[in-house]
Amino acid sequence: MNVDAAGLVKLWRPGRDVAVYPTPIVRGRTYHLKVVASGASIRVWLDHGASPVINTVDGSYAAACSG
Repeated sequence: MNVDAAGLVKLWRPGRDVAVYPTPIVRGRTYHLKVVASGASIRVWLDHGASPVINTVDGSYAAACSG
């Protein structure tokens, strides 16, 4: 997961972007990103939104961790 200089939230893996979401990100402001991965399903919420901004499937890895 990355937020690039253009304000795009990118869920990526080596070699390609899995999903991209354009955001109204402003430099210097704090945001909350929540990522939930269950099996091959990956969902990402921005600022406690009711619906995920990214909702995708990527079965490339059997297990992972972040932090």
